[in-house]
Amino acid sequence: MKKIFALFAVCSVFAASVAAAADYPRRAVTIHTSRSGSQVDYVARAFAKSAKNFFPENMIVNSTSGQINAYRETMRANPDGYTLGLVNNTVMINDVVGSTDFDSVEDVEFVGVVGSAVGNWIAIKKELADKGNIKSLADLIAYTQKHPDDLIITDRTASNTNTVVRQLAALGLKATPADAGTATDRLTNFLSGNCDIYVGSYGLIDQYIKKGDVVCLVACTTARSEFSPEVPCAAELGYEGLGAPVFYYLFAPKGLDADVKAKLTKLCQDVAGDPAFAKDLANNTIEPACKVGEEAHEFFAAAKAEMIKLGMGEGYKKQ
Repeated sequence: MKKIFALFAVCSVFAASVAAAADYPRRAVTIHTSRSGSQVDYVARAFAKSAKNFFPENMIVNSTSGQINAYRETMRANPDGYTLGLVNNTVMINDVVGSTDFDSVEDVEFVGVVGSAVGNWIAIKKELADKGNIKSLADLIAYTQKHPDDLIITDRTASNTNTVVRQLAALGLKATPADAGTATDRLTNFLSGNCDIYVGSYGLIDQYIKKGDVVCLVACTTARSEFSPEVPCAAELGYEGLGAPVFYYLFAPKGLDADVKAKLTKLCQDVAGDPAFAKDLANNTIEPACKVGEEAHEFFAAAKAEMIKLGMGEGYKKQ
């Protein structure tokens, strides 16, 4: 008799779960993201805004103290589709260098990539370009080989920028990396002369390029960016592997119901195709992107393996 009651209880829970998935969503969904005012927070709010056109319930954005915290808040929630997270692949980089207590790829359920950005451009001051007759990335690499470690390149530990700096070293660039902090701090150090080679956002150096003070050598991507169409991309210069794009993605706690996940991946596809969402992202030099479900999981698993191969860290180790 006890076995019958136990079986009945299991069946009841399963039936309730199926019914809940079928009725999803019945209330507002919370999206944990990074600090208020950050690029990640901006994307999360743009996503929630566009989602109103395709999703029957509100999506409430919760700005946390940072992306790692957003991951933890999401991971420990019930996998019922009512708690999601939106971050970028900075979390994965922190995982690779060993500064997280979780596996950024295997410990969550990927819903979908919703946006991407080139992330990094490489630039130098005009006086250095004139002094060294540097007109291209190849010229810069050659210059540093003649003057090894004389130039200082802006870096940032556990970031996409650090990935690019390591890739440049593998290509033969002989410069001294300096952890110059956040994007704006890196710009300040570059403009003040503390650093000679800038690796960072185009939006931050655009005005200085227009003034003629800075020369942008390359966009670290496989195609020219619409935000800097006059700047050659790495691929066209023969540097196919140079680049560490930023990808913004939606994820859920592990164990998300398949039917709920299907509804959320469809939402990602709808939002990524929304012209209003694209316009909002363009204000921050970000473009819509769409990789959903297993495709997103495989993409990030491969990216993580490549970072480990670059020597960025030993990756996640279970304690």
